[in-house]
Amino acid sequence: MQKWLPLTIALVLNAAANVLMKVGANTAKTLSDSATVLDRTLNFLNVATLVGILLFAANVLIYRKSLDVLNVSVAYPVMVSGGLILVTLAAALLPVLREKISWLQIAGMVVIAIGAIVLILPISSSSGRWTHPIDALFTSTSAVCVTGLIVEDTGSYFSTFGQTVILCLIQAGGLGIMTLSAFAGLVIGRQLSMRSQVVLGQNIGASGGRAIVPLVKYIVVLTVVAEAIGCALLFWRWKAAGVNSTASLRSTLRSTSNGG
Repeated sequence: MQKWLPLTIALVLNAAANVLMKVGANTAKTLSDSATVLDRTLNFLNVATLVGILLFAANVLIYRKSLDVLNVSVAYPVMVSGGLILVTLAAALLPVLREKISWLQIAGMVVIAIGAIVLILPISSSSGRWTHPIDALFTSTSAVCVTGLIVEDTGSYFSTFGQTVILCLIQAGGLGIMTLSAFAGLVIGRQLSMRSQVVLGQNIGASGGRAIVPLVKYIVVLTVVAEAIGCALLFWRWKAAGVNSTASLRSTLRSTSNGG
């Protein structure tokens, strides 16, 4: 816990600084063309902006301290992913901002949060011990974002159940949470609204309309077929070498999803 404390403080300071910067931008007045340079400077450097700058400075110093005990390949992704969650929630919930967030952003955060909670449980580790919340959150975020970064060796630290959870998170991130949600809805007979089709089309790089539905089905089916073929070939090749039978599944899903 000690090694994560500076990074956690830096993360909170960074998120608070970003929120204050936005508050400062919102509270700045529209000045006339005749306003002096001093007036423009004071209007720009309002209280919220100044406090935000101070918090950014403090964040940099504390983040630098966290790098004494953490690898930058671990610290930076935690800062980015954790900051994304905190800033998004603050922007949506604070009365001074009240920004709208899409259900896709909410779904992504929910999936990451559920994955982290499950990975914390003793059943997810091979030793039967509780996993540190920060390690679990990082692993879940990395899996959904398919970065391939880890803080614990997946094959030895996590149990079969834990590895299965990670593979599901990688699959969700690789295919896309929105694509999977749309496909699940189609499977149970629900129709996509026009708005959902437009948003989904933007997410997968296609135009809206009726073509979206068969495209979603095509993406999911093609991915599953490709993964099944890859898994079968690796299983056949590695079986003779005595490699664990589940290794072929893990390697295939990570390869197709770019999950490392």
